[in-house]
Amino acid sequence: CHYIHLNFFLTKLIHCLIRKKFPKLKVKYVNDSLWISKMILSLFIYVFKIDDCIRCWDYLMVRGMIRGIPELILGFIDVT
Repeated sequence: CHYIHLNFFLTKLIHCLIRKKFPKLKVKYVNDSLWISKMILSLFIYVFKIDDCIRCWDYLMVRGMIRGIPELILGFIDVT
């Protein structure tokens, strides 16, 4: 039950940060379950190769989940 609340919180936080950092990017028409939820719930296994995923996990261990997940997702958006 708490994990669902964390997923909702992180999704809203990521949307807020995207609007701030990428004001021209329109993600309101993209279903969150297609990308944000998959990144959060799979801890990036769905998105990256295992070697890159391990680096993401290292980053999450250092930054923490609440800070690290949005930073990784925004970094991924910035790179792509």
